[in-house]
Amino acid sequence: MMVIAGLRKKIDAFPPEVKTFLLRSFVLFVIWKSIYIFYLGYERILDKPLTNIVGAHTAWVLNAFSAEKIFSSRELISIREFEGQYQVAPVSLVEKSGKKLLGIADGCNGLELFILYIGFIIAMPAVLKRKALFLIVGAIFNPSREYFALCRSLCACYQCQCSF
Repeated sequence: MMVIAGLRKKIDAFPPEVKTFLLRSFVLFVIWKSIYIFYLGYERILDKPLTNIVGAHTAWVLNAFSAEKIFSSRELISIREFEGQYQVAPVSLVEKSGKKLLGIADGCNGLELFILYIGFIIAMPAVLKRKALFLIVGAIFNPSREYFALCRSLCACYQCQCSF
């Protein structure tokens, strides 16, 4: 009981804006995860195009730094055995002259980063007009989610010690 009372005092010490932000963040997180798990994730409505775009752009960037245009990407169903069980996952496969180089799974496409940005803007205590402006500008002119996914893919290619 003493622990709960001490925790209650610490929570009461937070400014109201911080409490509002944390509550909004939690509610948005629960709503997003529910929509994603029960509808979007299973059908790959958002993941499929984003994963394919990251794969295509990874191949494009690698070709830009290569003397020959030998990198390509395609969609593939990956089947792997892990701890005695088979795991099936759709990936965007980046290839070098037809040889498998890198598989980009749905979890590496930058979607969560983009949703985090949107959630942060919505949860911030600000006027609706300002939030809408930042959401529109961020969604259209700030493709950082794709750049982070692309950089992660390029780093993975580098770690494979591939010679371009």
